Amino acid sequence: MGALYHSLLDIVIFGILIVMFNKIAEKRRDIKRWKEEIEDFRGWHETGAKYRIVGNIKRLNRSGVTKIDLNHCYLKHAYLFKCQLEEAILKDADLEGANICNSNLRSAKLNRANLRNAQLRSTNLQMARLNGINFQGADLTGANLEEAIISESTGDTSFIRPNLRETRLLGTIFKGANLAGADLRGAIVAAVYKPLSIKAANKIYISSVTNFQEANLDKADLRGLRIVESSMYEKSKYSERPGSPKEVEILVGLFSNAKFLGGAQLDHELEIQMKEKYPHLFKKP
Repeated sequence: MGALYHSLLDIVIFGILIVMFNKIAEKRRDIKRWKEEIEDFRGWHETGAKYRIVGNIKRLNRSGVTKIDLNHCYLKHAYLFKCQLEEAILKDADLEGANICNSNLRSAKLNRANLRNAQLRSTNLQMARLNGINFQGADLTGANLEEAIISESTGDTSFIRPNLRETRLLGTIFKGANLAGADLRGAIVAAVYKPLSIKAANKIYISSVTNFQEANLDKADLRGLRIVESSMYEKSKYSERPGSPKEVEILVGLFSNAKFLGGAQLDHELEIQMKEKYPHLFKKP
């Protein structure tokens, strides 16, 4: 009786193992198929191709796959909210206007990717490769770009500057990032709360600022940086008088902890104050 019991137990265990191995094999086949489908649609600039690629990204994520090859993929206005793309490869991908908020792109490679007007609020881009990227008009509020590389990229015939013009960078973390040669003209780098009462009219309280601590801003274009004014009584608006003494004071504070500003293009008053107060930032570390 005991021998029969053990034989039946062995059969049950063997059956369970077969089912497990079959499921693992099936999962591997599915992953391979989804990746092949992305490969099939790579380079197609069509809405149908975009939806198929996005669907496969989400299927791969559900299977625990984040390192996905999306080189040259068309993902314009794609909905990639909370996607897991750690170590993914998105070189030369078109992500214009895409919603990538709250996603994880840690250590991803986005060299020369187009993220113009994309939504990247609270997105993790730590240690990402962003050489030559186009972030123009993108919203990077609360995004983490700590130790990211956002410097120039070599194109076929010339260097491509990272484009962060008119980006929204409220609370964005650039701690230790390499922003050498980046174009940040007109970027919004701080929000302030300005009370409307006459007695407190001269007081401005900083509520959200960009973190440039230890960031390399060699040859970066930092002209025309903007401050957002906001209050309890009116919708947030851009400052009507950019370059005011209070705004310059805020900007000086933002860049006081940078690693290097040598060769950076600054507005005249900001440059005077930075060189006067922090001359070491203009000397090679």
